[in-house]
Amino acid sequence: MKVKIPYASWYGDYEIPLDFPDEWRIIIAQPKDAAPLRDEEIKMAFENPIGTQRISELAKGKKDVVLMIVDDISRPTSASKLMPYILDDLETGGIDEENIRIIMATATHRPQTRDDLIKK
Repeated sequence: MKVKIPYASWYGDYEIPLDFPDEWRIIIAQPKDAAPLRDEEIKMAFENPIGTQRISELAKGKKDVVLMIVDDISRPTSASKLMPYILDDLETGGIDEENIRIIMATATHRPQTRDDLIKK
């Protein structure tokens, strides 16, 4: 049996074919993801948070902030789609851009290059 696995999600979304003996019982388990949120849906979620105030309200009276811990490029999440809304809310709340820190959570992965950070 031939199975293709995704590879290099930040560099072109390739697939690697793997060959398994026909007598092996292979089960392919894939997540059943929902459709990605549209920009309007993301904006509405930030404007109407559940169980808390908007980020702009939480930022009022504060001088600096560690924005968030963002996963590194080894994870194909879309932090870049959320970041503009968070940064806008922090600015609205009175936090100057130079007082915002973003921490990249690399765990045991290699240090991230500038290109990695830009892609993420």
